[in-house]
Amino acid sequence: MYYPPKVLMAARQLLGISREDLAEAAKISFRTLANFEMEMPGTTLKTVEAVQTALMSHYGLQFIPEDQSNGFGIRFPLGHFSNPQNRRRTPRKLKSKKVAKKRIT
Repeated sequence: MYYPPKVLMAARQLLGISREDLAEAAKISFRTLANFEMEMPGTTLKTVEAVQTALMSHYGLQFIPEDQSNGFGIRFPLGHFSNPQNRRRTPRKLKSKKVAKKRIT
């Protein structure tokens, strides 16, 4: 079963994963992930599979299929919400860009 983009985006945010990190884990571009999460046209099944697989294999998320009495769900890794260190991953270091200083005369 494939889950809607908003559900996968919510899972990413609850795990504290940046788009950059998830895109890298899913082996897709940042722009592809951003477009997917914003439900832009052109998302392929390959993208959905890549995102779900990355959330499961790299971050320990489990997707629970719906049954006759309940809708689908998401199970987070054990202890994720009780341990503050698990809630937010360390942000990636951005490459610094040299900014030319303008002289005021």
